[in-house]
Amino acid sequence: MYDLKKEYDKCVEILFGIGIKPGNINSVVANSRAKSRWGYCTIEPSGFKIEVNSILLDERNPLRALHDTLIHEILHTCPNCFDHQYNWNYLANKVNRVLGFNITRCSSVSDKRICEETLIEDKRAKYLVTCLKCHHHTYLYKKSGIVEKTYLYTCGKCGGKFKVEKLN
Repeated sequence: MYDLKKEYDKCVEILFGIGIKPGNINSVVANSRAKSRWGYCTIEPSGFKIEVNSILLDERNPLRALHDTLIHEILHTCPNCFDHQYNWNYLANKVNRVLGFNITRCSSVSDKRICEETLIEDKRAKYLVTCLKCHHHTYLYKKSGIVEKTYLYTCGKCGGKFKVEKLN
């Protein structure tokens, strides 16, 4: 398991190195219950609390996925950056441009290159949706329209049809 405190400290140091000063962050914790988000930042009376999905701490997953998520959430603590509007976008683009990160508003399992075993072992993913044409895939955690009516959906990347596989 990656050391969350150590990796958080690295990310803060990286941001300070390019002139970005985060707000007062009271705590950074792993969330083992999160199913549909990589990270979360909340405002507390004396600062901020950051949560990251515990899947990102598994060493079979790229450290970069954890860093991208931590930096994304840390940027929310900067002045006027609690949403994904102009100021947050400006800082995210600066980090991406200067340091080569991939800080985005949202990202998928495949964007983060998450190890499939970590999702399946964690028994979070219920369905695997795969494009039959380009083989892009994503995991779903609950039954949704695409699971019940696969024929109505096409891949956003190539227009191909989907195959849905129940995992558990």
